[in-house]
Amino acid sequence: MVAEHHLHLRSEAAADLLSQIQQNKESLESLPNLKPITGQDILAALDAAAVPEALVISSAYLFSMPDLNPSGEYSLVMRENDYTAEQVAIAPDRLSGLCSVNPLAEYALDEIQRCAQRLGLKGLHLHFENSDIDLRSSAQIRKLATVFGFLEALQFPVLIHTRTREPDYGSIDIKLFIDKVLSEAPSIVMQIAHLAGSGGYDDGADRAMAQFTEAFIDGRLEPSNFQFDLAGVIVAPNSALSSQSQKTLMNQNKQLSNRIIQLDPQQVLFATGWPTDNSALLDDEFINTNAKNIARLLSLNPEQLKILYQTRSRLLD
Repeated sequence: MVAEHHLHLRSEAAADLLSQIQQNKESLESLPNLKPITGQDILAALDAAAVPEALVISSAYLFSMPDLNPSGEYSLVMRENDYTAEQVAIAPDRLSGLCSVNPLAEYALDEIQRCAQRLGLKGLHLHFENSDIDLRSSAQIRKLATVFGFLEALQFPVLIHTRTREPDYGSIDIKLFIDKVLSEAPSIVMQIAHLAGSGGYDDGADRAMAQFTEAFIDGRLEPSNFQFDLAGVIVAPNSALSSQSQKTLMNQNKQLSNRIIQLDPQQVLFATGWPTDNSALLDDEFINTNAKNIARLLSLNPEQLKILYQTRSRLLD
């Protein structure tokens, strides 16, 4: 692989916050505390997997989740983005950093400008699900359009987790996003995380991808501006699952293969994401296992696989 295109950094403060979120979600007091993820952790994982470089993402967006509303929110967001800039600076030839922010926050434009002009980061990461973005809200769409117009003026690339919390996420959401928001940023480079889902490849992700594909065909989007990463998308069937669940996974992987083939081969990026939020598992296995699963579970020929492994994100330029 020429690069790993989707990994997360996190400071000690972000690790503590994630631990709290997980404990609240799982109601498990025995859940172990999470550890920070440093630039050195990522370099060690890349070395073990023989991957030369990585695109790494700030966890700052976690501090602006509307579910949390911590005191001193903006200062926490800035501190986390600063942490990302500090960590990638230890190996700027191998680590490219993205800042992050909730695009609905009142300080969003200020922080984007600070990241672009003072921190020297390569781009912005937006996480619609954690930021509780509602693409069906006209008010939120207007705010997003302003943010993307600002990104266009700065020529600041963006990696976007487009999935929202809508149970029937898909066609409606992405069509609105394309027509009302992306139209404000016609020339910036964009990477869509998780092939427009949030891990795995369900019907919602496929409906979203169908909208992107349609927009490439009818000219609403310029295909060369867009790439889609595979972080967390490939899920291997295992014996612990029911036969029906294993069959569903196999069908989803077949559906995913068809979408990948439908795209320009250089629009799809090798990416893993962390398999777990426990940084004790940062070793070569999660990257290598993902690479093997891509080859084993997707219906791609050797040439298509070679292109996938050798394609580099334009955010790394």
